[in-house]
Amino acid sequence: MANCSFPECDEVLNYLPFRCRYCGGTYCKKHRLPENHKCSFELQIQPKKEVSQELKHLKEEEKKSKNNQIPEDKSYEQIDKEMRNYIREQERAAMPPPPSRTRGTFGSRSRGYSPFISRSSKPIGTYSLMGLSTLFFILSQIQVIPEYILLNLNTLRFEFLTHFPSFFTAILTPNGLISWIFTLLILFWSGKVIEMQMGTKFLLTLYLLSGIANGFAIILLQSIGLFINIPFFTAMTYNLNLYSTQNGAYYGLMVFILYRIGLDREMRFYLYFIPVRMKAKYILYFMIGIQLIYGGFGIVRILLELEGAYYILSSLPQLGGILVGAYFWKKFGRQIVNFV
Repeated sequence: MANCSFPECDEVLNYLPFRCRYCGGTYCKKHRLPENHKCSFELQIQPKKEVSQELKHLKEEEKKSKNNQIPEDKSYEQIDKEMRNYIREQERAAMPPPPSRTRGTFGSRSRGYSPFISRSSKPIGTYSLMGLSTLFFILSQIQVIPEYILLNLNTLRFEFLTHFPSFFTAILTPNGLISWIFTLLILFWSGKVIEMQMGTKFLLTLYLLSGIANGFAIILLQSIGLFINIPFFTAMTYNLNLYSTQNGAYYGLMVFILYRIGLDREMRFYLYFIPVRMKAKYILYFMIGIQLIYGGFGIVRILLELEGAYYILSSLPQLGGILVGAYFWKKFGRQIVNFV
């Protein structure tokens, strides 16, 4: 029920109230006349156009407030999903378009456009890498074969031609059972996403170059061990165990996926199979920090001449795979927007 607009009147109107056409107020029988309620004559003084504009503005504000209300038929999860999609579209629209396919100076090759980025309907490359990892894991269990499929500076120095393929086979050979299972999970989650969006060639190039970077880093570490003036370090690196570079390969995939998702976006991260929710940039910092901590711990064990330091120190070369993943995003990230 309406009340009388006159300040000194508190009457509750049980009947249809009187509306003043000069000021727009609602009054009772006693104060319905302009002289009885001290009418300000606002509507008569103010032009009709201004009044209509104010009413239009009020209607727009009411409409916006209704749109901001949560619909009863939608859950919070659906609204959150819609908001994430909206933010993703806004971020994609804000990014500059990839370079156009124009004829470059060298024939028909496009200028500034990567020729091996394309969509793939089937993750053939991912399943091939998973199959090869399984095959080389089985072969690594045979006593004689690891010498030929895993990387080591000593075998390359004396039998280079025979052991040169180990640069590539070490990328596909896991360190053990846990490493094999973890590699399959990374390839199934990250590798398939990259291949479906960017193509088989892009996935294989990123995977192989990340592993090769890890391999060159371990060869560099072993070479330093041969020429450094610390006897224990020299002996340790000279007898360094056969090395798998698969960790660096899948680190490259993981870093590229983190950049693709967005470093400021929150995501679920499995820390030793325990789900942890954090921003992507903190996951990246965690991955780099673990390698540096293990590497520093290995250096301390070298200085103390403790056994097993080479195994801990081997975490440092895996930073090569992380750098390749970051470089691929910096190099091709803007061009990939057109394909996602």
